[in-house]
Amino acid sequence: MRAGAEVIILSDFAEDQKSLESTTYIPPLLIVGAVHHRLIAEGLRMDAGVIVETGSAWSTHHFACLVGYGANAVHPYLALETVRQWHGNVKTRKQMESGRITKSSVVEAQENYRNAVEAGMLKILSKMGISLLTSYSGAQIFEVMGLGSDVIDTSFKGTTSRIGGMSMEEIASEVAMMRPEVFDAKMKLINYGYYKPIPKMGEYHANSSDLAKLLHNAIGLDKKVSAATNRDDVENDGVKPASAADYEIFKKSLESAPLANIRDLLDFESDRESISIDEVEPASEIMKRFCTGAMSLGALSREAHETLAIAVNRVGGKSNSGEGGEDVIRGKPLENVDERGRSPTFPHLAGLKNGDSANSFVHQVASGRFGVTPEFLVTAKQLEIKMAQGAKPGEGGQLPGPKVSEYIAGLRASKQGVTLISPPPHHDIYSIEVCSMQLFGFNALNDWFTSHLSFSLIVGYQ
Repeated sequence: MRAGAEVIILSDFAEDQKSLESTTYIPPLLIVGAVHHRLIAEGLRMDAGVIVETGSAWSTHHFACLVGYGANAVHPYLALETVRQWHGNVKTRKQMESGRITKSSVVEAQENYRNAVEAGMLKILSKMGISLLTSYSGAQIFEVMGLGSDVIDTSFKGTTSRIGGMSMEEIASEVAMMRPEVFDAKMKLINYGYYKPIPKMGEYHANSSDLAKLLHNAIGLDKKVSAATNRDDVENDGVKPASAADYEIFKKSLESAPLANIRDLLDFESDRESISIDEVEPASEIMKRFCTGAMSLGALSREAHETLAIAVNRVGGKSNSGEGGEDVIRGKPLENVDERGRSPTFPHLAGLKNGDSANSFVHQVASGRFGVTPEFLVTAKQLEIKMAQGAKPGEGGQLPGPKVSEYIAGLRASKQGVTLISPPPHHDIYSIEVCSMQLFGFNALNDWFTSHLSFSLIVGYQ
């Protein structure tokens, strides 16, 4: 760069067969980050453009990572070649001729791919409140999972990596497995990387259908029985007695399952003797500290949202409304439940009891202010101001139009079918002054709120 060059091109494209057989590549994200930070250290970053030519980028997330760690442009040669081969495929040609897919030239098909990637990138940027690609380039708005400190210090300096992980040497070993001789050995994949758990070909997932079925058997749930089928015609609404034996099978299945979560790597280890059960808090006191996640009505169905609130209230925990508001009829305990566990207040629910409450303990207020009414505020036992997204950091909450029913639209003072978006952190709570305004408004309604207020935060945003 000091000699006058203005653009650095980082490429993993082999010039010829000899290069392919005698060398390997460096993962593009590693080299982009390393070059980006070296240029910063040398005071040259503002004088250089970084272009990445790689066969390892094809999805919007790949492009977002490369740009987020310093790339100014990406040429996905393998993705474009894949589009070209797809276009020339006999099946594709027949589908074009029959009108099942739109006719296009190779260039148009590749341009469609490019437009799709750019549209995806724009959505990623907009969810962080960023309008320009130049603002996203090198911004490093990520958190790393599974990479060691030597990798972070070299390529992702400044990025949080809480649990450590793979070293440079281990990454190099994985890259070596992509060598041509490994391909020639025709080794079979252990699994095909399917996201959904396909028993014989897919990777293991903790939330598998098999485990769910075992849990349903343990609690006596028959998924074939519902309000839409024959629930009213069967004994106990189709719920069978809970089975301790089935629960033991479920527990053993979990204990013997493959490692799938970080917590699977942890175990309790203590040299202290167990204390007497008499010294342990009663379950009723422990349950007071149990809280559900903040899931809005709309993200969950009405039935699920109300059932969750009733169940958590029964055991003495705290359910959270999420940012979608709640129906005013949920603010009072039920007093009209018949002997079959039915209530005209909630005709779609079963197994109810007099005294049940579908009112969430915590009522959440977020930037969209969806469903925030005086009734929603005064029926809360605790108010929560949502400072940022937790389930999907960096993104605003979005309820697609098809999910906005007449009922949900009524609660949120909107119109049926209209997409509802709660802006992301940068558009959410700007400053302490904004919080002060909110608190002032709450206290104007009821000064009780001051001592029953919490903030929903996410680590990494300030």
